[in-house]
Amino acid sequence: MGCCWGGNKDTLQKWDVKQKKSCTDIICLVIFILYVGAMACITAFSISTGGADRVIYGSDSYGNICGQNNTGKGVGTHQYHGLDMTYKPYVFFFDFVAESAELVSSDLPNTYSLEACVHECPDGQYKGDTHTPMDYLVQEYQEGNNLCFKNYDLEQKNFDAKAELRKAPTGKNSVCPALPIKDHTVFMNRCIPKSLGETASTVAEFFNNIPTVEKIAIDLYSARYTLLYTSLISIALSCISVLLLRYLASVLVWVVIGGLSFASLVATALLWYSYAISQGAVENEFEQLDQVVNPLREGF
Repeated sequence: MGCCWGGNKDTLQKWDVKQKKSCTDIICLVIFILYVGAMACITAFSISTGGADRVIYGSDSYGNICGQNNTGKGVGTHQYHGLDMTYKPYVFFFDFVAESAELVSSDLPNTYSLEACVHECPDGQYKGDTHTPMDYLVQEYQEGNNLCFKNYDLEQKNFDAKAELRKAPTGKNSVCPALPIKDHTVFMNRCIPKSLGETASTVAEFFNNIPTVEKIAIDLYSARYTLLYTSLISIALSCISVLLLRYLASVLVWVVIGGLSFASLVATALLWYSYAISQGAVENEFEQLDQVVNPLREGF
């Protein structure tokens, strides 16, 4: 009793705290754990068998992953397949310009370039008795950085580098790379010419020359207003949804459930209708409409 409580204190509702607690939704939890485990297995299998190392470290034209021991790996039969490349961590392109052209479009003729794993990216600096591009290949070989496919596996003990490399053919698809060889830098384990700026003033300009990127940029620019309007509409709908959740949560839930159910029914009906048309069970109403409208158009 009393004015403070407004009634008998003994009649106030008591909280019924549940003493015995247990986990709920065990079945859903088990299904979720199985799903996560399956995704982890698929990810591990993809990484182990999908050749992720080839993307990260790169590989030469014989399938050897640079910087890795490839002995006993793969099914290749070439003498340069399955080599130990732990001391050659970088990919060197025989003709980087041709390789870049292949990235722009695989339909371009004669653009493929061979790649080799090298100990370090060449700097193009002539030393000592080196006076010609062919001498530079000999210089690099003698310093333990073979840029050619001559004695690529280093199995020939009495290999005469001066005689063999000076007469070796050069080019993007030859035994030795295209000459002259300029200064290179390392980018993602690949040897990239520092003179890239001479043919493309900026990296952005270089990538803008790729038709796919240019087409995407044009499409985005032409649809800029549509993207802006749809973004604003999405923001407005999101705000409305938040307000409805704040004040009319139950109504919003039923509206979402009803809308999804209706959309599912309509989609199912359209799929069955399309299937019936493809099987010839139902005539296409649009074709019937054209048959009616076309004579009328001809009359006018």
